[in-house]
Amino acid sequence: GVLIVGERGTGKTSLALAIAAEAKVPVVEVKAHQLEAGLWVGQSASNVRELFQTARDLAPVIIFVEDFDLFAGVRGQFIHTTKQDHEAFINQLLVELDGFENQDGVLLMATTRNLKQIDEALKRPGRMDRVLHLQRPTQMEREKILQFAAKETMDKELIDFVDWKKVAEKTALLRPIELKLVPLALEGSAFRSKFLDTDELMSYCSWFATFSSTIPKWLRRTPIAKKISKHIVNHLGLTLTREDMQQWSMETKFPHAVWAAGRGLITLLLPNFDIVDNIWLEPTAWEGIGCTKITKAKNEGSVNGNVESRSYLEKKLVFCFGSYIASQLLLPFGEENFLSSSELKQAQEIATRMVIQYGWGPDDSPAIYITSKAMYDLGYDKAREMLLKNRKVLEKIVEQLLEFENLTGEDLINILNENGGIREQEPFFLSKSYYSELTSDGAMDDNGNGAALNLLGTTV
Repeated sequence: GVLIVGERGTGKTSLALAIAAEAKVPVVEVKAHQLEAGLWVGQSASNVRELFQTARDLAPVIIFVEDFDLFAGVRGQFIHTTKQDHEAFINQLLVELDGFENQDGVLLMATTRNLKQIDEALKRPGRMDRVLHLQRPTQMEREKILQFAAKETMDKELIDFVDWKKVAEKTALLRPIELKLVPLALEGSAFRSKFLDTDELMSYCSWFATFSSTIPKWLRRTPIAKKISKHIVNHLGLTLTREDMQQWSMETKFPHAVWAAGRGLITLLLPNFDIVDNIWLEPTAWEGIGCTKITKAKNEGSVNGNVESRSYLEKKLVFCFGSYIASQLLLPFGEENFLSSSELKQAQEIATRMVIQYGWGPDDSPAIYITSKAMYDLGYDKAREMLLKNRKVLEKIVEQLLEFENLTGEDLINILNENGGIREQEPFFLSKSYYSELTSDGAMDDNGNGAALNLLGTTV
């Protein structure tokens, strides 16, 4: 037997089918539900016997199994009766692979993403001991894959406009199955950058839809028809140039740059909060994946060491909305940035925890849902207010990040000061009633924390 190991999308199945095609041998593809246990004990082992018996009758043949770790997991991990049939399945598979019967002309070929999840007995010599590891393609291999895919999907006149070496450098994190989509994405990105008269474009599209069925294919391929089509494209302003094809990275990077800039700026604006070390766009990523490194400040916004105060949690709630508000301000109308979804979920968790677990809310409302939603809305409104006051700073950070792909904490502070950024000051509380209560008791210190917070039950 042969095991092909690699990540999803690295071409394991394609390699197996290519081997079969080169050997000119038929392939029997086996699905999980065809071998799994049924109503009777020992049915999966019986299925294996029948499979190999049928394969011997059809020899030469290749038995191909995808995601082999789903079939042949490690034995001895389950003691429940419902899992005991798995042990019998592995034992029967070992019997077939050991070749007590003549197995000439029968080859078991399987793919897996995790070699460690397969039972060790199956990988011993004489069984499935031939292992092929598929790695992600190198830069040269990526360039060849991109050029091959471009010939199938792109306009031939545009292929030479693209610097495929540069594209290959920016697609180090993509798998072969994803690389095939890149050329089409490049062309689509260039078209989206064009400014069009929508009404005129729709009128032409309706005209083409009306007459396309009546014009024969041979007429469309004539030089005159091609010349007319090219004239219409030029008239609509859809002709792509070399410069258009070189701007592909900006559109894909922009949402990631906005996401990272929003997180970095909101952290910088919050007083006595976490520290922004740097924000960057991953240089080897096709999308220019945005990254931020933010270090939690020690003993800031807390009462006792790592114990978080209400002030710190409210700042953290506001922080969760930074990237989402930045996307609302800078992305085109109607375009949603899904990069912020996890942070919005975290904001809901923080607001709910503050109300349900600690009893902190903007008012004394007994309705838990209304109170937690009110805290969530307060965090959103405060984050929006802060970024609206510093929109110029946000735009400058995004611009610098797209140009240099890496900004340190000092760079962000310089941009903030040079563009008139407005930071929040202590004391920082979302709930005005809670702030009034603290100030009336004289319990505030210089950092916005209360010396008497423990007495108010505000420690976590």
